[in-house]
Amino acid sequence: MTTLTQFGEWALVTGASAGIGREFARQLAAAGLHVAIVARREDRLNELAGELHSAYGVEVRPIPLDLATDDCAERIQQSLNGIEIDVLVNNAGFGDAGAFWSREPHMITQMVKLNCLAPALLTRAFLPGMVARDRGAVVMVSSVLGMFACPYEGLYGATKAFDLSLGESLYHELRGTKVAAVTICPSITDTEFLLAEGVDPDKVRKMYRHADSAEKIARITLKALGRKSTVGPRDFHLTGWAQRFVPRGLLPRVVGLGMKKQLVQSRM
Repeated sequence: MTTLTQFGEWALVTGASAGIGREFARQLAAAGLHVAIVARREDRLNELAGELHSAYGVEVRPIPLDLATDDCAERIQQSLNGIEIDVLVNNAGFGDAGAFWSREPHMITQMVKLNCLAPALLTRAFLPGMVARDRGAVVMVSSVLGMFACPYEGLYGATKAFDLSLGESLYHELRGTKVAAVTICPSITDTEFLLAEGVDPDKVRKMYRHADSAEKIARITLKALGRKSTVGPRDFHLTGWAQRFVPRGLLPRVVGLGMKKQLVQSRM
């Protein structure tokens, strides 16, 4: 049976202050790994660090940091002070619903840096050590929106397509080693994500009635390490089916109508 400690002793989770990232940190700590947790909100990180240390007796290293910078990997390595990271969870990210031409240039830069550049740089920073030690794991958090064109979430979907492609490529590059790579494509998940996008709270509550839990997303991802390249909840499998049988131009039209109604108009 696969145990998470076979991949190493220390994990690093980005976007760990809430939602899916927090659940990754909890489950990794519960499995016996020490955890470095990264996010901007220092108070949330300290609270989680205390919880994990008290519940599981592991070491926890909070690293308050904005990852949307060109030197994020170097700054994290400095904060780790020599700790070797064996499991990297690239989870941090955000979205911004609306027509692309109305998105602010600064927001576009920040999203590409956080959703694409940060996971690429962090993976490049820690993966060579994993390969040299012949143990470790890389988790890429993508999205079902990265599997097809997604009007009104076009930029976010494009960044998640980047994560999906990079994660699946890593899986194949690492075959023959004892370093695992898996990509998770969540759908609607009960987190702060939509509220952070400015979606009306009443609309969010209705959308979350059938949402997956963050605990479930983290669990199915970690269970797949060393077994599969890409995993996801029910909507991930439905999307894969739709891509096979629905004409390429039709799926974005249907999704775009839903996005405009559910996300964009709820912010007006």
